[in-house]
Amino acid sequence: MSYFRGLMTSFIVFGLGVAVVMIAALFAAGVPMNMSNIAFSIIAPIADSVVATALLTRIRVKPGAFSPGMLLVLFGTFVVGAAIGFGASVVVGLVGSESLVSMLAQSTILGLLTGGLIYLGFVVIDSLAKGFRFS
Repeated sequence: MSYFRGLMTSFIVFGLGVAVVMIAALFAAGVPMNMSNIAFSIIAPIADSVVATALLTRIRVKPGAFSPGMLLVLFGTFVVGAAIGFGASVVVGLVGSESLVSMLAQSTILGLLTGGLIYLGFVVIDSLAKGFRFS
């Protein structure tokens, strides 16, 4: 169980690191970023991490150049993570305009969504990891 918790945590840390670098690069390039875009950039890698770890508890990935299991993990992770990230960006975007109060509300919603997704991920991973056997 602790193996998969650590795996998910490392995926989250790496994914968020890449997201922060990308957001900083876009800001430095002068690309306008609103809270919906930032929400997608933060939530998608977290959702990807949860989905990838959950799939790896169930799908046996064989080492080698081509693995159908790995292809399924990569594709499933991308699709589900993007969908959850898009949903989070819509929820954050529903708050409204770009005033200070709405940005604070959007940041609060983003923080709650992030914390909730990470918590849900740990609950799901703990449940799935109980039946996992290393071979």
